[in-house]
Amino acid sequence: MKTTLIAVLALALAGCAIPSAQAPTLSILVDLDPASTDRTVIIESITADRNGALYVADRVSGNVMRIDPKNPRPVVVGRMAARQVNGQNAAPNPSGMAFNAQGDLLIAASAYG
Repeated sequence: MKTTLIAVLALALAGCAIPSAQAPTLSILVDLDPASTDRTVIIESITADRNGALYVADRVSGNVMRIDPKNPRPVVVGRMAARQVNGQNAAPNPSGMAFNAQGDLLIAASAYG
């Protein structure tokens, strides 16, 4: 199963109260791994900066990607590497993202404790 940004957006919209007559038509903005039909990218959170660029973090690779909705090609802008936790390699498993008032991107990584 391909992981697409639309799946993330659909989940984000799932909690919104939109009358069925006004429901938006969803479409795929970008496929984050077009070369694969397997589930190779797992995204659990999405956020946007002040300019409207979208940011996602992949739980598999640890890559943090920026996506410009006007030119939807994912650009890797950072990577969360595995760390040693109690003598074991622990993948970061990024799951929550938000920008603070200063514009810093904060990413939750539960595996690091």
